[in-house]
Amino acid sequence: MTPVPGDVQDERVLVERCVRGEAGARETFAASYIPVIRKAVRQVLGPGQSATVDVENVVQQVFLDLLRDGARKLETFDGRSRLTTWLTVVATRNALNTVEADPDRRLEREKRHGLAETLARLGGRHALPPDEAAREEERAQVQAVLGRMSDRDRLLLKIVREEGGSYSEAARILGVSPNSIGSLLERAQSRFIDLASVHAPGLVRR
Repeated sequence: MTPVPGDVQDERVLVERCVRGEAGARETFAASYIPVIRKAVRQVLGPGQSATVDVENVVQQVFLDLLRDGARKLETFDGRSRLTTWLTVVATRNALNTVEADPDRRLEREKRHGLAETLARLGGRHALPPDEAAREEERAQVQAVLGRMSDRDRLLLKIVREEGGSYSEAARILGVSPNSIGSLLERAQSRFIDLASVHAPGLVRR
């Protein structure tokens, strides 16, 4: 795992690089700080909540919110505390809002089948299961497969396949060239199908 920058000055430099959209900066930020965000979210959701509110979905949403619109939210970090502390507060607030809004169900977007349906179709499925219980099982399988993927692949599928984001938006958030998104997306989709064929074969069967 990429180490967290050693001091406040290093952190501020990394944040400024992310805001400017410098090559590699957002990948470094993700590798260094997604584990911090994930830990904060898990502490809020706990073992009971994490069974019904998807931890990784909240983690990825926090990350996306930080880097959207030229990293406008991340730019508000003023260096008066450690970046890890600031991110913990941001992630905790987001997780609490999620629990308060919908404590007994998955996030509303997932309940509307978006990513589960799209990724099932990637595997050759062209219809959702006929009943809610079966659909809920399929959504759980999708999340289990996504949990085996890299942070970048999960984010890319979320941005483009779930949220309908453009390649240029995905490139800005991930800190890569827009020209690379097509091949990265194709590899992420192939990786999902490969993992699903082993860990959730029902997702890739007609």
